[in-house]
Amino acid sequence: MASFPPTPRAQALLDLWQAKRRDGLLPARRDFMFEDFRPWLGWLTLLEVRDGGKDFLFTLHGTAVIERHRHDMTGKLASMLPPHWSKTIIAGYRDVVRTAKPAFTQHQLKDAQFEYSWLRLLLPCADDGRNVDRIIALIEDIEYVKRPLAL
Repeated sequence: MASFPPTPRAQALLDLWQAKRRDGLLPARRDFMFEDFRPWLGWLTLLEVRDGGKDFLFTLHGTAVIERHRHDMTGKLASMLPPHWSKTIIAGYRDVVRTAKPAFTQHQLKDAQFEYSWLRLLLPCADDGRNVDRIIALIEDIEYVKRPLAL
């Protein structure tokens, strides 16, 4: 999970997140209005940090992300993800909770039905400005290859 400079689309969301910060503190989720997210709708996931980062509740899983992953996690815990996904997904969330800093990473998963590469921007939020209690995640496709099902 390497970190590198964000794409222009991710940079625009990072700039919005930066604009919501006050006095060097993290923005709270409530600092963002629904309209703020319009350019990224469908590709956003919102998470609530549980037990200090031991788990994460998907409060919103974007429709485009659901279509791509074929798995709606809205209202579910990250620990409920299929095992071949959970290690990759949860590690990034825990890093953001630990560091309280944004991360932009690239990922790849393969299984019998598809091969998927994507970029992910993770933005920490905190009601108290310091302790991460929510994460805003933007998913950006790189490549998606669907394999035909074997008969």
